[in-house]
Amino acid sequence: MNVRTAKLFRALMNNGYIEKESDEELFSYYYDDEVSDDFAMLQQEFEFKLFKTPRRIYMIPDQSNELFLQDNSDYKRSVGSDAKLPDLYLYNYLAVFILHSMYGGKGNNLETRELFKVSDIIKEFSEHCRKIRDEAKDYEIAAEKYSIEFCGLADRWLSKRNDIDNNSADNMNGAIMKVIRKLRDEELIYESEPNVYKPTQKLSDLMPYFLSQQRVAEVNSIFERGEE
Repeated sequence: MNVRTAKLFRALMNNGYIEKESDEELFSYYYDDEVSDDFAMLQQEFEFKLFKTPRRIYMIPDQSNELFLQDNSDYKRSVGSDAKLPDLYLYNYLAVFILHSMYGGKGNNLETRELFKVSDIIKEFSEHCRKIRDEAKDYEIAAEKYSIEFCGLADRWLSKRNDIDNNSADNMNGAIMKVIRKLRDEELIYESEPNVYKPTQKLSDLMPYFLSQQRVAEVNSIFERGEE
């Protein structure tokens, strides 16, 4: 492994991505043939992929990667150490719903909204959960296919109170704010004004990649069913 490879690998390990604007020399290493050969070996050994955009290069761990992927303990650092396992499943599902609400389009027009309000997500996710309860049999079949207990998650969400400005875990607003905190910690969204959030450059860059993955596309079809 040459020095250029080591420098690029270290930078990606530290931050998850590098920017052309802030480090043009490091960015240029990506085009070096020897660096490219080294990274072909590293990607196989450490189970990650490089994803390049015009302005950034991202390191993305494979699903089988236990070194880089986060576990429940990592998730709890953002949403609270007292979060129970059923809550973590709900927060994950809610996070995917939020992302789908912004990037539920097709083809080259993935972005469907440029911002979201917390109150809108509460309303839309509650409607989605009520639809799950109304069509429980269909979602039970989907649960077997995707190993996601849709009906249980819907019940857990709908059992929460809907008190404005209440950030406790048993409140809808509180649950969403925990998910938002996680998305902000991952540099995926930012608050543009009180209770209004927009996607970051990182999220805009990576959504086309993640939506190209088969399992994500299949799970997204669950949300699309609720829009028919």
